[in-house]
Amino acid sequence: MLVTLAIAWLPYGGPPEERIWEQFGISSERYWHRLDYVVTLRRWSRFLDATTIAGIRTQATAQLGPPNQRKEPTRPSNPMPIMSFPRTD
Repeated sequence: MLVTLAIAWLPYGGPPEERIWEQFGISSERYWHRLDYVVTLRRWSRFLDATTIAGIRTQATAQLGPPNQRKEPTRPSNPMPIMSFPRTD
């Protein structure tokens, strides 16, 4: 899970790009965008203390820049479908 990896690597400045790719198969840019969004959801305040959330957001800002200056992560030009199911009609 995104948050679990972030917490494990919080004391070290965040996970290395290789670890992100190995675990999730996404770029570090996409990982930081997703993680920064996820920890802003209200439900995380029940599970994580404010210091941990702030630490994760600080690392995301260090990786991506301030929220008002970020660009959206690029999408692959030919994305593969995640899963397809045969029709049953």
